[in-house]
Amino acid sequence: MSGSVAARFAGLVETEVGANATVTPCESGSSWFARAGIAPSVLTAKAQGTHWNLRIPLLFSFVDYSGTGGGCDDNAGKDYLGYQVSTGLDATYWGQGHVGFNMRLLGGTGGGYKKSTGPHADAQSGWVSSRHVIPEILFSLGIALK
Repeated sequence: MSGSVAARFAGLVETEVGANATVTPCESGSSWFARAGIAPSVLTAKAQGTHWNLRIPLLFSFVDYSGTGGGCDDNAGKDYLGYQVSTGLDATYWGQGHVGFNMRLLGGTGGGYKKSTGPHADAQSGWVSSRHVIPEILFSLGIALK
């Protein structure tokens, strides 16, 4: 489950903050993220009436994840701090009023740092550069307001 709130300024600059929670039989955790970047429109938006607006965002994200589980046989705790660069498509269908229906598909990748926190973690271990790539594939649905 996840949720976020985003704002766009001057029709181009976008910011977003959100949180995610994951619970599966073999893993649980939570994260929060902050994104910022540009989202230029590739369709000329109408001033009034119903219409589609299509944007191609280019966003830089900061991600903070804390969770347990590395599979069903491993209950190790892990914290990640990382960054991602994402792009994709953002489509909004605007109705007659000031409310729109938004669909977004983002993909990206990044890196960062990790720290083991579970019962088997070394007491001296701190943040270390992660060799893991932090991928992102996101499809979201939402309501847009203007």
